[in-house]
Amino acid sequence: MKIQHSSDIVPFITAFDPASKIAGSVDPLGALQSYGALADLLLPGITTITNRSRYLSMICAALLNSTTHHKSFPHGSMGLVLRRKSIKKFERLWALACVAAREKGAKDAADGIRGITYAESAYRTFMDKDYASTKYDMLQSQERAGGIGTYWSALIAADLIDEKTGMLTTIGWDLANTFPMPDIGPDKLKNLADPNPSKHVTIDFDELGSWGKVCHLTKARKNERTCLIAALRADDRRASVADAFIKLRKRQKLPDYWDITWLNRLKDALKEIPVGRKLGLPAVIDGIVVVERFHEAALTVFETLLWWATMKPGEPIHDLHEDKAFIRDVERTITTADKLAGYYKRCDNKEAKESMVTIVNLASDILKRPNVTYVFEELLHRHKKVQEGKIYGGVRKREWITFDGNGFLRPAPRFQVNERPGKAYGRYLTHPYRLEQFVHMLRENNVID
Repeated sequence: MKIQHSSDIVPFITAFDPASKIAGSVDPLGALQSYGALADLLLPGITTITNRSRYLSMICAALLNSTTHHKSFPHGSMGLVLRRKSIKKFERLWALACVAAREKGAKDAADGIRGITYAESAYRTFMDKDYASTKYDMLQSQERAGGIGTYWSALIAADLIDEKTGMLTTIGWDLANTFPMPDIGPDKLKNLADPNPSKHVTIDFDELGSWGKVCHLTKARKNERTCLIAALRADDRRASVADAFIKLRKRQKLPDYWDITWLNRLKDALKEIPVGRKLGLPAVIDGIVVVERFHEAALTVFETLLWWATMKPGEPIHDLHEDKAFIRDVERTITTADKLAGYYKRCDNKEAKESMVTIVNLASDILKRPNVTYVFEELLHRHKKVQEGKIYGGVRKREWITFDGNGFLRPAPRFQVNERPGKAYGRYLTHPYRLEQFVHMLRENNVID
């Protein structure tokens, strides 16, 4: 039976997270919605590309500077637009300062800067002029792909800014006041906050270096770190996960990359956190585990189809259906689909259930007729539907693999798989769940080592 859902039920995914172990993959089986919703239940506001906490301080400082010098911003959505634009020059100048600090020997001073190659190129240009300027391009769309767009949802989730207006909250003001401003005088600070892109700001190269020493990514002082820790823990879910990390770290070093084993350890630690238990976070992790094991198995079968189409185009598919390894992979897909469906039925965490709807529907479809031929057909059908739902240049994307009833056509080069995929063991994650990024930000602020 199909499970119905709507955009009101499934949480909004705040940022794109790369998925799947297929090279160049962009979610061939439509698991991203469930993945993103589960990840948001665990670590709301964190994404796979938000891993430097001082971005939060810098953006708050930029907003404070714009508030100080441009008090006439309108209320509502227009004020939000202007405030976001008022950050752009500040971010560009700050990126140059981080590069300057790195060039002076500060380790990791610029690691994680959005648009770092643009800032490095501009820095080299300005070295011959004895001054630096905000007049350089940072990314094709700084407001979308720079720190403004990348960290905006984190700022909202940390209760540092108002979502509708972009205005600083009380916590945001506190954090902004801990961040050192460049010593360039009130007139240039006003221009630095001006949304008008033509009003560029220059800074003496020595002053840029001096500012870089105190404002770069690893130089947060104690009072700033205190504010950042409060911001990272502002949400009860993130606070519970942070407390669980602390418990785990007392027992052993946390991993560089998380897998199913470590997720289960995190679940056990969360059971010891009263707020985490109340929020149902152990159930969220149980949901992630069953989703990941099913998705890994289904992806292995799908990859095998790509491999077969690459290496044996046109050959009868009957030979693949009788292949022992393929049968094994299909059987694991059926088994993990059954476990996912079973967990869904008995799960009493409403939010976790709603998050799994999309991927559970695929599992339910596979279980209608659990045999090799049907699973083969269902995965191809699912992939086609997923691709038809993607629009690029006004045109629906086509599937990566085409079956003519007897054999496959050879896939386009970017989707070809030249080696047969390995066995799915249910140990690894097909998606990143933002745990590494959250650990990194906590480490930056000495919460864990």
